[in-house]
Amino acid sequence: MASSLRLDNIVAAVDNNDFQSLGRTSETHPSFYPLSDKFRAFGWEAAEIDGHDSAAIFEAVTGRQGGRPFMVVAKTVKGKGVSYMENVPIWHYRAPNKDEYYRAIDELESAR
Repeated sequence: MASSLRLDNIVAAVDNNDFQSLGRTSETHPSFYPLSDKFRAFGWEAAEIDGHDSAAIFEAVTGRQGGRPFMVVAKTVKGKGVSYMENVPIWHYRAPNKDEYYRAIDELESAR
Protein backbone atom coordinates (compact mmCIF):
# COMPACT_ATOMS: atom_id res chain seq x y z
CA MET A 1 0.00 0.00 0.00
CA ALA A 2 2.83 2.41 0.87
CA SER A 3 4.33 2.21 -2.60
CA SER A 4 0.93 2.51 -4.28
CA LEU A 5 0.32 5.71 -2.32
CA ARG A 6 3.86 6.91 -3.15
CA LEU A 7 4.69 7.33 0.52
CA ASP A 8 8.36 8.17 0.17
CA ASN A 9 8.71 9.34 3.78
CA ILE A 10 8.44 5.84 5.23
CA VAL A 11 11.54 4.05 6.46
CA ALA A 12 10.95 0.59 7.91
CA ALA A 13 13.22 -2.20 9.11
CA VAL A 14 12.89 -5.94 9.32
CA ASP A 15 15.12 -7.90 11.71
CA ASN A 16 16.13 -10.95 9.71
CA ASN A 17 17.75 -13.32 12.20
CA ASP A 18 16.55 -16.34 10.15
CA PHE A 19 14.51 -17.77 13.01
CA GLN A 20 10.79 -18.23 13.45
CA SER A 21 9.30 -20.35 16.15
CA LEU A 22 11.80 -23.17 16.74
CA GLY A 23 13.34 -23.39 13.28
CA ARG A 24 15.30 -21.50 10.68
CA THR A 25 13.04 -19.58 8.33
CA SER A 26 15.39 -20.32 5.42
CA GLU A 27 14.71 -24.03 5.96
CA THR A 28 10.99 -23.94 6.76
CA HIS A 29 10.07 -21.22 4.23
CA PRO A 30 12.87 -21.07 1.62
CA SER A 31 10.78 -19.16 -0.93
CA PHE A 32 10.59 -16.28 1.56
CA TYR A 33 14.14 -15.39 0.53
CA PRO A 34 15.70 -13.16 -0.60
CA LEU A 35 13.72 -10.65 1.43
CA SER A 36 15.05 -7.54 -0.31
CA ASP A 37 13.74 -8.78 -3.66
CA LYS A 38 10.28 -9.28 -2.18
CA PHE A 39 10.11 -5.68 -0.98
CA ARG A 40 11.40 -4.39 -4.32
CA ALA A 41 8.71 -6.41 -6.09
CA PHE A 42 6.14 -4.43 -4.09
CA GLY A 43 7.68 -1.11 -5.12
CA TRP A 44 9.90 -0.44 -2.13
CA GLU A 45 13.52 0.60 -2.22
CA ALA A 46 15.45 -1.92 -0.11
CA ALA A 47 18.91 -2.38 1.33
CA GLU A 48 20.28 -5.45 3.09
CA ILE A 49 22.81 -4.65 5.80
CA ASP A 50 24.48 -6.03 8.92
CA GLY A 51 21.87 -5.24 11.53
CA HIS A 52 24.51 -5.11 14.27
CA ASP A 53 26.40 -2.30 12.52
CA SER A 54 24.87 1.07 13.43
CA ALA A 55 27.04 2.87 10.86
CA ALA A 56 25.73 0.58 8.11
CA ILE A 57 22.16 1.30 9.17
CA PHE A 58 22.83 5.04 9.11
CA GLU A 59 24.53 4.87 5.70
CA ALA A 60 21.68 2.82 4.22
CA VAL A 61 19.02 5.26 5.40
CA THR A 62 20.87 8.46 4.55
CA GLY A 63 22.09 7.08 1.22
CA ARG A 64 18.73 5.95 -0.09
CA GLN A 65 17.59 7.14 -3.50
CA GLY A 66 14.16 8.23 -2.30
CA GLY A 67 10.91 8.61 -4.17
CA ARG A 68 9.40 5.47 -2.61
CA PRO A 69 9.18 3.77 0.77
CA PHE A 70 12.42 2.31 2.08
CA MET A 71 13.01 -1.04 3.79
CA VAL A 72 16.16 -1.89 5.71
CA VAL A 73 16.63 -5.65 5.82
CA ALA A 74 18.85 -6.05 8.86
CA LYS A 75 20.64 -9.39 8.93
CA THR A 76 21.23 -10.22 12.58
CA VAL A 77 22.32 -13.07 14.82
CA LYS A 78 19.75 -14.14 17.39
CA GLY A 79 21.15 -13.44 20.85
CA LYS A 80 24.37 -11.92 19.51
CA GLY A 81 27.06 -11.41 22.11
CA VAL A 82 25.71 -13.90 24.63
CA SER A 83 27.33 -17.29 24.10
CA TYR A 84 24.47 -19.44 25.34
CA MET A 85 21.83 -17.41 23.45
CA GLU A 86 23.41 -17.02 20.00
CA ASN A 87 21.31 -18.82 17.38
CA VAL A 88 19.30 -20.68 20.02
CA PRO A 89 15.60 -20.33 19.19
CA ILE A 90 14.27 -21.04 22.68
CA TRP A 91 15.13 -17.43 23.55
CA HIS A 92 12.08 -16.41 21.53
CA TYR A 93 10.03 -17.87 24.39
CA ARG A 94 11.81 -17.48 27.66
CA ALA A 95 13.59 -14.86 29.70
CA PRO A 96 16.90 -15.54 31.41
CA ASN A 97 16.82 -16.44 35.06
CA LYS A 98 18.85 -14.35 37.51
CA ASP A 99 22.13 -16.26 36.98
CA GLU A 100 21.72 -16.31 33.18
CA TYR A 101 20.98 -12.59 33.21
CA TYR A 102 24.17 -11.75 35.10
CA ARG A 103 26.22 -14.05 32.87
CA ALA A 104 24.78 -12.31 29.79
CA ILE A 105 25.58 -8.87 31.20
CA ASP A 106 29.15 -9.98 31.98
CA GLU A 107 29.63 -11.32 28.44
CA LEU A 108 28.23 -8.18 26.82
CA GLU A 109 30.32 -5.86 29.00
CA SER A 110 33.53 -7.79 28.36
CA ALA A 111 32.92 -7.58 24.60
CA ARG A 112 33.05 -3.76 24.62
